[in-house]
Amino acid sequence: MVTYYKDNMNLRILFFLSFFVFSFWSCKTSDPEVVDGDYVIKGETVYYKGPKSNDLVVQIASEPPSLHPTNSRTASRSMILGLVYQRLMSLDVKDGSLIPDLCAQNPVRSEDGLSYTYELAADAAWPDGAPVTNEDVLFSIKAMACPLVDNLNQRAYTEFVKDVKPDPGNDRKFVVEMTEYYINNDNFGIFTFILDPRKFDPEGILANYSLDALLNDASIAENTDLKGWADFFNGLNFRDHFDILNSGSGLYKMDEWIPEQRIILSRNENYWGKGKEGEIHAQHPDKIIFKFLRDDNALELQIKQQEIDVTTMLTTQSYDNLKDNEGVKQNYHIGIRTRDSYAFLLLNNRPDGIKAKKFFDDKKVRQALAHAIPIKRLIDEIYPETATQTTSAVSSVNKDFNEKITPFPFDPEKAKSLLDEAGWTDSDGDLIRDKVIDGQKTDFSFNLFYPPSGQDMEDLVQEIKESLRLVGIACNLDPQGMATAVPNIRTQSFDAGLMALSSSPLPYDFKQLFHSTNWPNGDNFFGFNNQEADELIDQSRVEQDPVKRKEMVDRLQEIIYDEQPCIFMFNPTKKMAIHRRFNNADMYAIRDHVILNNLEMIRWEE
Repeated sequence: MVTYYKDNMNLRILFFLSFFVFSFWSCKTSDPEVVDGDYVIKGETVYYKGPKSNDLVVQIASEPPSLHPTNSRTASRSMILGLVYQRLMSLDVKDGSLIPDLCAQNPVRSEDGLSYTYELAADAAWPDGAPVTNEDVLFSIKAMACPLVDNLNQRAYTEFVKDVKPDPGNDRKFVVEMTEYYINNDNFGIFTFILDPRKFDPEGILANYSLDALLNDASIAENTDLKGWADFFNGLNFRDHFDILNSGSGLYKMDEWIPEQRIILSRNENYWGKGKEGEIHAQHPDKIIFKFLRDDNALELQIKQQEIDVTTMLTTQSYDNLKDNEGVKQNYHIGIRTRDSYAFLLLNNRPDGIKAKKFFDDKKVRQALAHAIPIKRLIDEIYPETATQTTSAVSSVNKDFNEKITPFPFDPEKAKSLLDEAGWTDSDGDLIRDKVIDGQKTDFSFNLFYPPSGQDMEDLVQEIKESLRLVGIACNLDPQGMATAVPNIRTQSFDAGLMALSSSPLPYDFKQLFHSTNWPNGDNFFGFNNQEADELIDQSRVEQDPVKRKEMVDRLQEIIYDEQPCIFMFNPTKKMAIHRRFNNADMYAIRDHVILNNLEMIRWEE
């Protein structure tokens, strides 16, 4: 044995080589390199060696009617603005927990739950390097509270705010004081974007008004200077005001907005959190391009051609068509996730007889529609295994959901009986019911607006039309994009419409949608008006006993379902596709469902 190894040096070389081979083999065994088309996969990391760039193309069905940071409310608007602006806090899409956005940490709550101490991140800054301060936060909350600002859908978030007090010794610190306990006081920081007053109020008008005055003194709405500022602020459309839009402290800035085509965001190289750890600070795509595309066939074709990188809007038919396509499976992750939202048939409960005829001002008529439309069958036929029937605006996964409510059964004969009781009969034998309203014979022939978002929607509205025809109601289909529908909804110039709204994992606040004070100037689109419901809404918002509050919200849902201000239909799922060249391609049930800024393409280097 001694003569086989010439000396100790050879022995050391043999040992080193043996160790190197063993280490190399162990590494290759535990982390093999797999080549799959344009993708090289090592462990959980995907490397891309194909021709596509690091730009991320995201399909959205329709162009947002506005990108105003306070005066609009659509999912696409929130998705885009959330990349340009920041809030104090955000919701973790994984579990709905509260996480810091502009803040350094979660707020510190007082024992009585009436004050919250916030502190901004020490390096939080605007794009020009100026620090984001507590005065900027105060301005943003003042803008949200101003009675002349067209943001009725958000002003409710300031209802329980008593004051915002900047710390005189620390311009990053402030205290938010509340008038009383409210179920969502803890989440106050997620409700508004923080704005740079140098851009949104260059003359410093709001600095002349206290937050208390803006919240409580109605007479200040007559002040000329405040009116002038509000006209400027409300009039910002951001197609022409890129400099103001791009003043946000967020990850990206707008490069281009071509109506009816696309919005392009590029990485904000001056982002204060650039390079920080955490997905909330990630800026992986060079550009994020929002392409407006609502046609199902066109969307399927562009996915097959790899022209779309992300969609969260696949219809059931498109999902079925794409999930088994070999080319798509090679290049995309395709998945379904539960969704905190609900689809419903919006009904105008308080029409004035001029802008909208008096079709749905009677509860019996609204209940008749609920019996006439075969909701469960429509789900089984159009959305098999991808939607579930619901009876509430509260998400079925939210602890506030009332599981005891039984849906009205599909019963055309019951529908006919209720219509008869409400005075809608076919007096002239033309198979359309009619009624004398305000001295004039009126046919029950109403307009139903709906978003032209694909074949599933077309199938759904055609089925609704046919079901109502069988009970003597003429339903005239009116496809409308949100840019057209929203102003009509706001002015109560509609009969009925198909909509979907998002819910959230937070305790559900019924006031925004169902309190009578939020009609006509608010988000009570239906015109729902019920005194017991108003009282329960007010009580449930401030009730600290979880058992008592649960009893209240259960009863609320019973009242709303009986009144049928809208026809609750189903909780849809999100059917999504994400291009395989991106890492972190996770799909979530909450918020935007994909963390766009965290999608990371790593180029393969030979």
